[in-house]
Amino acid sequence: MILLLSCFGQGDSPEEICPDGWPAPPEGCASESDADTDADADTDTDTDTDTDTDSSRPCSVEITDLDPGEGEEHFHRDPIRVFFSGEPQSAELEVSGGEGEAVLEGSTLTWTPTTSLEPDTRHEATVSFCDNEASWQFVTSAVGDPINVDLEGRVWRMNADSGKVTVPEGVGSVLESYLDLDLRIHAVQHAGAQLELVVAAEEDGEQAECRTTTRFSTDFSEDPWLTYGPTDTQLTPDLLVEDMTVSGAFSADGESISGIRVAGVVDTRPLVPLVEEDGDDDSVCNLVAGFGVSCVTCADGEDLCLVVVIEEGTASAIDETVVEREECDGSCPEEECDSCSCASVTPASAGWLVALLGLAGLRRRR
Repeated sequence: MILLLSCFGQGDSPEEICPDGWPAPPEGCASESDADTDADADTDTDTDTDTDTDSSRPCSVEITDLDPGEGEEHFHRDPIRVFFSGEPQSAELEVSGGEGEAVLEGSTLTWTPTTSLEPDTRHEATVSFCDNEASWQFVTSAVGDPINVDLEGRVWRMNADSGKVTVPEGVGSVLESYLDLDLRIHAVQHAGAQLELVVAAEEDGEQAECRTTTRFSTDFSEDPWLTYGPTDTQLTPDLLVEDMTVSGAFSADGESISGIRVAGVVDTRPLVPLVEEDGDDDSVCNLVAGFGVSCVTCADGEDLCLVVVIEEGTASAIDETVVEREECDGSCPEEECDSCSCASVTPASAGWLVALLGLAGLRRRR
C-alpha cells in the first residue's frame, strides 16, 4: 500500500526571491519601511514573541512508498525504508518494540535495526518529516526461533524474482528484469556451527544439465541464521566480486529460508558482452550513470566496479533432489558449456552467488 502525504504549505514555489533570501509571499516582498522594528526575536513587525506565524520554507516533499507497506509481512532483521518524492531537510523514523538507527540519504530514509525485532509480531512505524507525522503497521514473519528439525537432505527453491535489488538505488528494477534463473538449494551436511550447501540452477522446472553445481559452507553458529563472508570471491576466471557476503534465516520447521541478503562489489567489465555486444569497458557504468549511480574503484584501480545489494530474498521447501555436477552433461553443446562456465572449475559458492547478484541470469533477452 502506497501512502502519499503532503507537507504543510505544499504548492508551486514563487519565482521571486526577496532580499532576505526567502520566497516572496502573495503580497510581495516587504519594503525597507516594513522591516522588523519591534523588540522580539522574529523578523515580522508584530509585537508578539512567538515565531510560529512567521514565514517558513515551503515543503513540497511527500511520501511515495513504504517498505514494508501497511499490513505487509517483514523479515525481523531487514531494514525499514521510507521513500520520498524529493529530499527532505530532515526525517526521523521510530519502530515500536525495536531499537535501530535511521539514516537519511537523498530521498530515502532507512531504519536499520541494531537489535532484531520480535518475530511473528505486529509493529508500528512512525515517520516524522516537514512537521508531519505518519504511522503504519506491519507484521514480522515467524522466522527467528531456532530450527527444530533436521535440515540435512532438504531442498529449497529460490525463484528468480525473489529479492529486491536495493543498491544501486534507482537501478534495481533494471537489474531485476534480467534475473531469470531459479535455484535449488540442498543442505548436504550440518555439523555443529557449519552448514554445507549445494546449489544447482533450474531450467523449466528441472535441474539444469548444462550448468555445474556448487558446494559451499556457511556459518550456522547463530541458528537459525546462516552467514557467508565477507570474502573476495572469484566467480569465474575473469569475474571477481569483492567483499562478498550472504545471509539468511531458516524457519523453525525448516520449510523456508527468509531474509536472504547478498552484497558485493562487482567488476562490470566481464558483464559488458551480456548487456551490449562489442561494448566498451565502461558500458555498464555508463548505463547506470543514467540513473545517477556512479561506479566505484576496483582492486586494480579502475573505476569500473558496482556495489550491488540484494535483500528480502526467500526460498521454499520442495520435494525435489539435487545431483552434484562438476562438469556439464555429455549432451550439452560446447557453446552452451562455454557460456555457463562448465568447461572450467567453478569455485565453491559461485553458482548461487552469481545468480543472486543477477550475473548468471544477466544476459540479453532474445
